[in-house]
Amino acid sequence: MGFVTGVTSDKDGEDYFKIFMPTTPNPTTGFFMIVKQKDVITTDISVEEALQSILTVGILFPSHFPISSHFKAPTTTLAEKDNKDSES
Repeated sequence: MGFVTGVTSDKDGEDYFKIFMPTTPNPTTGFFMIVKQKDVITTDISVEEALQSILTVGILFPSHFPISSHFKAPTTTLAEKDNKDSES
């Protein structure tokens, strides 16, 4: 389970998610990945539920796995936001 921290795209316009996947039992460490958006399965699990599941090594987990069909990723990267802010 990972957290989408942003989006980016390649020169051909394919979208990628920037994902942080924390490790257990210390979620301040983990792995950073860039994954094709089409290869990611999104859920409706709240951040609280996700962190609770990670901290308990999956012992506390929602009784169902809510797959999301309406996930909306951030459309502006932090670098793009910084560029817009500096132009203002």
